[in-house]
Order: sequence, then C-alpha cells, then structure tokens
Amino acid sequence: MPGATHLISRADSAAQTFCILIADGDQGIRAACQRAAEELGFMVRIADNFSAVLSQLSVRTADLVVLDAGLSGADPSTMLFRVKALQPGVEVVLTGERSRLESILEALKNGACDFLGKPFKNEEFMSLLQRVAASRVLAQEQLVRAGVNGRPSASGMIGQSAAMLRLYRIIERTASSKHPILILGEKGAGKSSLARMIHACGSLREHPFVEVNCASPFSQLESALFAPSAMAMDQHALGVRGTVFLRAVAAMPLAIQGKLFRALQEKEIRQPDGGRVLPVEARVIAATDRDLDAAVQQGTFRRDLYLRLNVVALRLPPLRERREDIPMLAEHFLRALSQNSGVAYSMSPETMKVMLNYAWPGNVRELEEAMRHAASASGGSLITPAHLPPEMQTRVSSERAAPGPAKIIPLAEVERKAILDTLHQLNGNKQMAAQMLGIGKTTLYRKLKEYGIGRGSV
Repeated sequence: MPGATHLISRADSAAQTFCILIADGDQGIRAACQRAAEELGFMVRIADNFSAVLSQLSVRTADLVVLDAGLSGADPSTMLFRVKALQPGVEVVLTGERSRLESILEALKNGACDFLGKPFKNEEFMSLLQRVAASRVLAQEQLVRAGVNGRPSASGMIGQSAAMLRLYRIIERTASSKHPILILGEKGAGKSSLARMIHACGSLREHPFVEVNCASPFSQLESALFAPSAMAMDQHALGVRGTVFLRAVAAMPLAIQGKLFRALQEKEIRQPDGGRVLPVEARVIAATDRDLDAAVQQGTFRRDLYLRLNVVALRLPPLRERREDIPMLAEHFLRALSQNSGVAYSMSPETMKVMLNYAWPGNVRELEEAMRHAASASGGSLITPAHLPPEMQTRVSSERAAPGPAKIIPLAEVERKAILDTLHQLNGNKQMAAQMLGIGKTTLYRKLKEYGIGRGSV
C-alpha cells in the first residue's frame, strides 16, 4: 500500500517521545501489551484500575490511553469523559468484549479513536499502536506547518479525527502545486484557516497571503482584484507572487466573474489606461458555503469560472461530523483565554458531555465563542454546564426529548440500519465494523450486497 512505509516511519521516529498508558485489570494482558509497546520503542506506563488511570493522568501527560472498557463499573463513555476532562488531547483506544457493542459505539462517537475486541493478537495490537502514533504525528506536522514558530495559527485546523487526517493527506499532496483550489464548507467551519494552512504548506509560503472578500461592494472588489496596489504601482492582487484567497466567491458579481475568468485563462490583465498588460502570478484559493453547482444551474455563477476554480476541491467537514476534535479545540481556545486572564480553565466531565452532544450549527466559530462565554461566566477556573451559552443547553435538551411511540420495524431493516450506522461511525472501516458487529468480514460483504449498501450509502 503506497504510503504505508512512510506512516510506519513516522510512528517509529516518534516512538521515543510517544507515551502510552495501558490500563487493564488482567495482569497477563497488561504485561503482554507492555512488552509489545516497548518492543516498538514507545514509553509505557501501566494501571490496573480506573482510579490509577485518573491519578496518573492528573500529574503526567500521555499521548495514548489503551483502556479496558470493563475496568470500572461505569459505561465506556463516562470513562472517556473523565479521561478527556483531565487531558482533552489524549487519544483513547478501548479494549473489551464485543458483546458491549452499543456502549462501545457510543464511546467511539464521543471521541474514542479505536476499539480492539478481546481476545486480540499481539500483531493486531502493535499494528494499532503504529497506526495511532503515525496519525498523531501527521496531524501535529500539519499544524506546525500551518503555524508561526511552531504554534498553530489556524485554530479551525486543530484536530486528529479521521475526516481531518484525510484532509491533511490531500493537502500534503496538493499544497506545493499552483493549481486553483476550491474549498467547500459551512459557515464557521474554518475555510479561511484551511486556506492559510494550504498557503503555509506550499512553495509560496514565503510570499504574501492576500484575502479578498467577494461580498464586498462592486467597485471595491474590482479594485482589490485588478487595480495596481498602493505598495507596488505595477502590481495587483492577482499579480502578487503568493496566494489570493477569494472568500465567499459565490457572492461575486457576474461582471467580475467574467473578468476573473479571462485573467486566469490568459494569465494576464490588460489595464484600461493605455492597455498596459500585467501578469497574473498568484495562486487562487476560493471558498464558499453555497452550492456552486446549483448557482451555475440558476445562472448566478459562470460555468467556465467554476470549472477553472474547481481543479482541486476540498470539503471541510462541519464540527458535528468530527466531534472527536471538540475536546482538542476547546482546550486550544481555553488555553488562549488562560494566557490572557491568568486563570487555568478546565471543564467538568458533564460540561464535555454537553459539548459532545451539541449539534454546533455555528461550527468552530461557535465553539470559540462558547468557550469565551463560559470562561467569562464561570467566575473561576472550573467550567460547568451552567456556564455554557443558554442556547446550547436548550438545544441539547430538545434533542434528547423522549421519542413518540415505537413502531414495529422489520428485522431486515433493523439489521441494515445497524450495519449502516456502524460503518458511518467507523468512517467506512469494514474490517472494524465486522468486528464490532460480531460477524466475519465475508458475512459483512454478503450483507452489504444483499441490502444494496454501496460506497455512496456510508
């Protein structure tokens, strides 16, 4: 598999600084896991009960906790919340009996990164450790590239969810080219941050990043794109050897769309004052929260410009599709607030539970505002659910309202839904889905065919 050796080398290079806490009530399993992790070069600590896990995490950081889901009387999600409350950025891999499918799936939905069913083979465990370590290192590399002096500046790009890791890999392959990029995503998802990250990862990172709001008044937008700048009388935004970010590109007037298409097509702009010709050198990154296909059909966006901008299309997932990134983002925002106020903010497990169950219609921008509101309302260092914005608590309560009378559902439909839900929550990983459902991979493929579940259904 292309890139597999590359990922393993990333894990190997990070092993000496990657700390794993292995928590299991079975001494034999603890010892076997410890030997396997140390054989790979990881630093290892062990715990034989959940209280010891919490005690260790309260005084020492860890990159990964391998946690037996049956280690305490609490359900896996509650254990996960308590771990994340102490160290929001830590990865958690659950181990346990496959019979606890429902509670394990809930924990995976709430931020656990993987599950390993007992009994498991030594090779399975070692492969999982390498995969988690490689993914974490890759995410950290991308964040450092997007930051200044090693500190992330693109807050919306903080995250190690499967969706974000896939996005990072695409960026890694395309950032160094100069092809136009079209970013699609909801309001507040972090499209501007993603554009800056692409610029910071590319060959033009030492050159300017110019942001242009396409919803600006006509004359202002036309001047920003095509008129010589005050800094350099023979240059314009598209002539700067750097990146031009077209924010809200769907709002661009048709007349300017035509002029932009011609400039990108001909790689030059002819000025009206005497016919001066200025070269177009900038790389263009455009972003929108609208459906450009529909805009083309409606005649509000030029098809030729759409095709020109859509050379590489990136979909930035909304926050509700990468809930496992919520603790890390919240920690980032609280850390920034702590630096300004001098108060070391932390969240109770109940607060994190509310945040993980909230729909986040305003995405990352709303999360940042929620943390600012909570810190202000807390009056201290501990943030409880009562300090969160009122609309969050109201909406979570309504989402949890009791459903109406249950109806009889055919068994085949129940099975089909269970398979679809499991694949969706595991990001299409069929091998893990079969494991979680307690069936063989061959059986799963047969049922996928039987129920007509294709790649587009997941």
